[in-house]
Amino acid sequence: MSGVLTLRFPAGTALEPRFVLSPLWEALASIRVLQDEAGRAAYPEWTEWATRRLRRHRRRLGMLFSLVQPSLPYVPSFLFASPRTPVPDLAADLVSVRSSTSQQVRRDLDLFSWVLSTRGAAGVPAGPAPGRGPLPEPLEALYDDPASGLSELSDQVELYWKSVIAPRWGRIRAVLAEDLTDRGREGSLDELGPAVSWDGRTLLVEHTGQSTSRVMDGSELLLMPSVFAWSGPWPVALPPDQPRITYPAGGTESLWSATEAPIESLVAVLGISRAKLLGELNVPASTSDLAIRTDMTAGGASQHLTALRSAGLVSSHRVGHSVLYARTATAEALLRNAAAGSS
Repeated sequence: MSGVLTLRFPAGTALEPRFVLSPLWEALASIRVLQDEAGRAAYPEWTEWATRRLRRHRRRLGMLFSLVQPSLPYVPSFLFASPRTPVPDLAADLVSVRSSTSQQVRRDLDLFSWVLSTRGAAGVPAGPAPGRGPLPEPLEALYDDPASGLSELSDQVELYWKSVIAPRWGRIRAVLAEDLTDRGREGSLDELGPAVSWDGRTLLVEHTGQSTSRVMDGSELLLMPSVFAWSGPWPVALPPDQPRITYPAGGTESLWSATEAPIESLVAVLGISRAKLLGELNVPASTSDLAIRTDMTAGGASQHLTALRSAGLVSSHRVGHSVLYARTATAEALLRNAAAGSS
């Protein structure tokens, strides 16, 4: 199914898209990949790895996976966190989700159930759902008790994140941050490819889904890069939510195929914790990222990183509010020698 999103702006609008990213939305995009045959084919290495890691958790993620169905042209809007900074964290996104009102949750689930019952054949109405269909069992619990359901949903997001996004988040975030830097916060729509066009008053976005249109009364538009947007732009523009377009980030070609650093031979010299930290620094990462990916406490990771920096194996530099660590040339040579010795 293919369609066109049409956004009509007032005459003379100076459209200034804001480039941001959302950790929650990136997680949702990855779930679309896992539940779609074409998505799995586009990310074979990641999906095989993620499927193995989720095997023992899959039954605990029913609510989350029920809400994200790639065959439907609708995702409940209470999952939309409007980022206030270019690079927010997952905790900030989940605060927005948990603050959703019971009225909003039930309204969105009414619409979701109607779209699900029609399989999206009738599109997505801009107003209240014309009717209500059955919901998957996990979502009935969310509908009956939204407050408890949102708490459970947040727990499921965190479990999913820790299982299959956090171990790769340093690499993913580096790709997304580079895309944001390249396009600039006041970037142009012209670089998003032929699927997106702007004539000064009307924005057209070709995508896989139903054709929809909306008359806008403002000029702000959110543009979000994603490493999981395999099928092209993924627009969300139902009123009253702020329109957003998720688009494929650049620089993802080697993201999933990157080889792991050969740390085994370094364990005896550096110790397991420091060897693991060094192995994770294929791209610069923060202490908190590295702690999650290596199952350490933030304090423990910080102590080991300080020792590695004192030994000249890592460097640190500040980017915004974060301090990122990177391997030095000495560490890269050490890893190359370790790889040669193990081959």
